[in-house]
Amino acid sequence: MSNDHRYGAVVNTHSSYHDILSVFLETYNRYMTGTELFVFSNEDLPGLGGDQIKLLKYTSKNFRDQYLECLLQVPYDYILTFNDDYFLMGSPQHSEISSCIDVLASTEYSHIRFVRGPNLATPAKLNNLYQIDNKKPYFFSQTLSLWKRADLIRVFDVVGPSGIGRKGNELQFELLANAACRQLELLGLVYFKNERKVGSAHYECNIVPHIVSAIVDGYWNTKEYERELTKIEQEFGLKLNPARYRAPLKAFLTKIFT
Repeated sequence: MSNDHRYGAVVNTHSSYHDILSVFLETYNRYMTGTELFVFSNEDLPGLGGDQIKLLKYTSKNFRDQYLECLLQVPYDYILTFNDDYFLMGSPQHSEISSCIDVLASTEYSHIRFVRGPNLATPAKLNNLYQIDNKKPYFFSQTLSLWKRADLIRVFDVVGPSGIGRKGNELQFELLANAACRQLELLGLVYFKNERKVGSAHYECNIVPHIVSAIVDGYWNTKEYERELTKIEQEFGLKLNPARYRAPLKAFLTKIFT
């Protein structure tokens, strides 16, 4: 097996995003063989199941409570945290992931982010690993990360009910989680191997190749990943939901496919 069985993966979703999750699962099943995935959702997804993919249903109303409710049921000490629009584009470097687990197991670091963002401090004197400054923004991020599950639970315990949808006056989980990490004095790392920059704030991820964000504000992220999204359609024989293209392309595609 490619996975050393010390870690599993989780992905949070909602029935309103199951069209996106279905694409994620297609790519996950192809490229993450041997890594158990736990899907956090409010409803079943047709075809979901089997030995590799497990559904954990949540009943809570806000993101923080939903995630924590399911996270407490995951039976791994180390977890990869996916979002449902992180479509995989190739096979992970399992030996590198295993080395990252060794680092977490032997140090006080709480997590290793696999996507470089704007918060990058000094090298940690470890291969391809750089410290994140917990006093700066974006110490905590929803980007793909390898976490000590116990430390991630601690973060969620400190953060109160909150969301990630930027709806009205809803408290934003990521902002509160950054403050929680400072309060807990957590230490974190970024895995970076000179990947190219994509967009204005993040970089590619070679350790687990994926589209870092296929959706922006509910629409397909064709600005940064048009070529990759087209490639996924072709390779998997899929048709991405035409309603998620921005106008005028959205109107054109909706007219064709409805």
